[in-house]
Amino acid sequence: MTQPPGMLPRPPRLFPADQLLSGQLRLDGYPFRHIAVHGQGHLGNAGVDVVLTAVEMLTPLGWDLINLSPHENLQYMAFLRRRL
Repeated sequence: MTQPPGMLPRPPRLFPADQLLSGQLRLDGYPFRHIAVHGQGHLGNAGVDVVLTAVEMLTPLGWDLINLSPHENLQYMAFLRRRL
């Protein structure tokens, strides 16, 4: 799918938990209501821990967990929605 001329690129919806936890990524002013957070490189229990830690950090900022599901190669992904 190509972008119409003159339109700004669409921001991503998928974010690595580690970058959110380290402060490399901030979601202040993020334009969309739904995001996904993944535990890139963290497998099994470590993946669940890093993803849920990022979810815990985002909860006071207005994001609620919708679902946590296993992804490929034993990695986990959390789906969140920003409160209105």
